[in-house]
Amino acid sequence: MKTSASLFRGTWAFVAASLVAASTAQAGPILFDFTGGGGPGVAVTTFDELPGNALAVGAQALISSTPVGGTTAAFDLYYQANVRLIGADGTTSVDTGNSTITAVAKFRETATVLANGVVTFSLAADQSGSYFNFFAHPPGSAGNNAAGTGFSNDVGGVLIYSASPGTSGSSGVFVNTDSTPQNLDQTGGFGTGTGQQTVAGAGGSQITVFTTYYNSNYFVQNPGASTTFNTNNNLPFRDVSPSALFQNLSPSGAGSTFLSYITPNLGPVNGALGGPDVQFQADASNSFNAVPEPASVVMTVMGLAGVGFAARRRRSAQV
Repeated sequence: MKTSASLFRGTWAFVAASLVAASTAQAGPILFDFTGGGGPGVAVTTFDELPGNALAVGAQALISSTPVGGTTAAFDLYYQANVRLIGADGTTSVDTGNSTITAVAKFRETATVLANGVVTFSLAADQSGSYFNFFAHPPGSAGNNAAGTGFSNDVGGVLIYSASPGTSGSSGVFVNTDSTPQNLDQTGGFGTGTGQQTVAGAGGSQITVFTTYYNSNYFVQNPGASTTFNTNNNLPFRDVSPSALFQNLSPSGAGSTFLSYITPNLGPVNGALGGPDVQFQADASNSFNAVPEPASVVMTVMGLAGVGFAARRRRSAQV
């Protein structure tokens, strides 16, 4: 019989391989104008979400009541983070003059309990209320991780991209690595924070989302039909403060907008005791499967034609 540790290694290896495959399969840079002025834009390879917050509403209660080998009912996962833009070289941050892009998402998921403390996740069949959005904000107005405000248009942001998840091709895992209660917020070292307790754990996920809207004043180049959202999930919080509130928006599309705030209900020990919800630190990134600009398409066709012409010349020379 497999132990929790061996299940973790096997499942996590699968997810890690999937994330590597997704990242290496992405297309080249897109042209993006962070000012929204409709200018020529800059070449961006990656929207790299800074460490942020995720909240699985009702997941802990469902997981606690589901036997090993069982699958939970569907629950909602909320996510929010600030974003940095990575330039054409794939490593350097784009200077946006303190203008901020934020990411806000909601997915409907189910969980399968593989063993005590080892859970995998999949997208539920019904994603009608889901979204994956980017918002643009003026200089000096980044989302506030501790408060949980300012990530969408709740405080004046502009929707610039929206997508909807599919219902297949996703994978995720979370493993409880230490059940000893400890402070949820350890951003200033052990012993800091509000006193909210948590278990420790780590995991990750990969979700493909499909474009439903983009603002051409920001996306100078068509971002393509889909993007893959890759995230690492951790407990306790060490890089960013836990959010007191989460953004709840209307479904994906050009009209997706702020509706209300969600308040986490974690119980005495987040991830283990009393609370229906689970909150965790999430660090994500995604690159777009961009549509090539017309000039690039022409150059590619010309290049292929040149290869064909050269091949014909070689064959003629051999006759």
